[in-house]
Amino acid sequence: MIPLFLGSIVFFGVFEQASTTLSLFAERLVDRHYLGMHVVASAYQFINSAFIILLASVFAWMWLRLAKSGREPSTVNKFGIGLLFTAMSFVVMLPSVATVGQVEGVHADYLFAFPFRTVSANYLIVLYFFSTCAELCISPVGLSSMSKLAPPRIAGMVMGTWFLGTAIGNFLAGQAAHLSATHGYAFLFWTLIISSLIFAAAMFLVAPPIKRMLARGQSPQAEVAS
Repeated sequence: MIPLFLGSIVFFGVFEQASTTLSLFAERLVDRHYLGMHVVASAYQFINSAFIILLASVFAWMWLRLAKSGREPSTVNKFGIGLLFTAMSFVVMLPSVATVGQVEGVHADYLFAFPFRTVSANYLIVLYFFSTCAELCISPVGLSSMSKLAPPRIAGMVMGTWFLGTAIGNFLAGQAAHLSATHGYAFLFWTLIISSLIFAAAMFLVAPPIKRMLARGQSPQAEVAS
């Protein structure tokens, strides 16, 4: 259970940048005009919800098709795939660093004025697409995986531990936002990318033994149910 717990901390620590760093990024640096409309910074928080509605059925259909053909990834591999999507979501932001770098040293109050808001909104749209894909790989299966792995006598505590991981991830998201203020966006983006890739690799490494544990744990449950 420990790898899944740590994976959830990393995921939520990166994912929750949406409400901290990325909101400030949109407010200070993103061009407000998009497709002929004036878009306020807070409107970008809607993108993740829209992609959830659009992609949830697609992912459900995909997992069912893969399950029928015997190729569905294990829950831990889904964690690894989700963390890869998480890293990719910030990889797409790296080209914007060149623009952001032009305003380093400028007081934050002046970033609200043109010509500093020159970053295209497309960067955030693509980021939220990959971030939503990561969420659909991790969030729906995380609690289920923890409950399957938990010994029956501490199942409730283990499920609470999952939410503890979420809380710690949110706390780290706030701390990571501080990095962008002190070290710049490029440093923060690379930190999030590297952290996600390291833990994605760790998930793929521990996937085989955890899959065997899940298989052993499901057999007694099936016997009880019968």
